[in-house]
Amino acid sequence: MYSDIFLSLASGLLYRIIKSYRLVVFGDEYLINCKRPPVFALFHAFQMIAAAYRTPFKTNILVSHSRDGELAARTLERLGFGVVRGSSSRGGKEGLSELIERVKKGESAAITVDGPKGPREAVKSGIVRLALIADVPVVCVSAISKPFYRLKSSWDNFVVAPPFSKVYIQFSEPVSLEGEVTYENIARYKVLIEERLKRLFEEVKMVASNS
Repeated sequence: MYSDIFLSLASGLLYRIIKSYRLVVFGDEYLINCKRPPVFALFHAFQMIAAAYRTPFKTNILVSHSRDGELAARTLERLGFGVVRGSSSRGGKEGLSELIERVKKGESAAITVDGPKGPREAVKSGIVRLALIADVPVVCVSAISKPFYRLKSSWDNFVVAPPFSKVYIQFSEPVSLEGEVTYENIARYKVLIEERLKRLFEEVKMVASNS
């Protein structure tokens, strides 16, 4: 495990880097028009640069119990996000239940839909279950930075942007998920969210390349 001193210093450094980003945001008008705070869906690779944007809602993020998760949790708390600990393999059900309760109380949530260990860009069932049970819409989020670097050694090709990078963030229109929590609905909505996230990344990548 990392020491408390290391975690404090590292989270402070990450906070300063993320706060230095220059943001260009598209689709944030969809958030203003949401009748209820949505749940945000994004791929794990983009969480660092996407965290630079503060939504108009109290947004809670599911973070794993790993040592890297502890660093992420401390950084996110510095940035003003709520943190719920859990993952698909350790405490995930408890973490998802806590997120559902917070969303039902009128708060928002954000989930890295392919985390914490992949497969890369394969949506898991958690976000669909949350949206159906809490009866809230899903807003997909994608982002890209200039300059744009990927850590090829990581399972998700994690995106890293140096200080003062320009970060482009794109939100989708809210997607309302209807029906009961059934295998068929979960499978259908997983495909819908995955396709929308991939399309959204291509859109924001094109905007960034033309600016």
